[in-house]
Amino acid sequence: MVDPSLSAPVASARRRERSRRRLTVEIKRVDRLTSSPHAVVAVVVAVVLAVALLVIDGFPDRWVAAFSCVTGAVTVSMTFVIQHAQSRQQVATQLKLDELIRALPEPDDRAAHLENADEVELEEREREAARHHASNRRPRSRRPQ
Repeated sequence: MVDPSLSAPVASARRRERSRRRLTVEIKRVDRLTSSPHAVVAVVVAVVLAVALLVIDGFPDRWVAAFSCVTGAVTVSMTFVIQHAQSRQQVATQLKLDELIRALPEPDDRAAHLENADEVELEEREREAARHHASNRRPRSRRPQ
């Protein structure tokens, strides 16, 4: 028999997970839609029409306030949509790079987890990479004058 006190938290967690997945799907859809050339044209046309209507109507305060509110709300919303999309892409890219590092004959596990490193470790790895690149550079040949 299942303990009823355990089933409620599990069901709640499942609902949250389904809700999060649905939200992610919708955000991805908004991201794809708003990054299309058609969306850019539609926004430019809408802004030009709005400004034209404001000019024709003498810039009524209510219209200007509404226009400001709408543009502010869209800006904030799109900031979160872009952040979410970039975060997902960054995680996917990081996982792919980790897989490539692990596929090397002698992988350096430290490189696979640099995103979790502190500043000191990142700076040290950067210095190591600079030394490595400097040692691999060929001396430039000078042209006879």
